[in-house]
Amino acid sequence: MHGKERVFARPLRVALGLELVVPEGLDTDRLGTFSGEVERVGSPWEVAIRKAR
Repeated sequence: MHGKERVFARPLRVALGLELVVPEGLDTDRLGTFSGEVERVGSPWEVAIRKAR
């Protein structure tokens, strides 16, 4: 959602042969933000797993 794919795409492709695809309209901030604008339910680890899924 915040352009992180630009950082991760090349290393994932080179190291693992993976192609990174970000679905249009994906809003992971609805699961909570680390800066606190949207309350996060669970630990940082739990939220990261939910966002990845």
